[in-house]
Amino acid sequence: DITPEVFRIVLRYVYGEEIPGSTTIVDKGKELISAADRFGIVELKLTLEAVLVESLVIRTNTVVDWLIFADSKTCPLLKEHATAYFASRSVDILNSESSTLLKESPKLLTELMVEMSKSSNDDRFGNERNMSVDELKKELYELELDVDGSKEMLISRLQESNRKQRTK
Repeated sequence: DITPEVFRIVLRYVYGEEIPGSTTIVDKGKELISAADRFGIVELKLTLEAVLVESLVIRTNTVVDWLIFADSKTCPLLKEHATAYFASRSVDILNSESSTLLKESPKLLTELMVEMSKSSNDDRFGNERNMSVDELKKELYELELDVDGSKEMLISRLQESNRKQRTK
């Protein structure tokens, strides 16, 4: 459900592309992204996600919540930053109370384990796999392709585009 305040913010964006201030985004980030996701307002969702990452909302006591949220709402940039934060502080996070939430998401836990075990030199799957979400989105944008979706979707879209380019 959407609060009246969040609904007003979304309407202001839709009718005037007015982006809320960063304080509002940090305070109501999850609600705003949920509303943008629900109504299919991709540009707003991407902007909110970027502001949240830039605002450093991810902390040891919130990283698990952000990981689960980013995964559920297909926010690859937010998920990538939360995953990197988790990987760099995994011992502290796994000893916190919030880590019990990860047990409810075996898929996410597996992704975290894979991410933590990756070698930065592992390019068996092509360069796209080693690109950050930002880099993937920039390249897709330059190719005039859709920039919304999970990291896996972005990689797939870029790989498909590269295959098409090679066959021309």
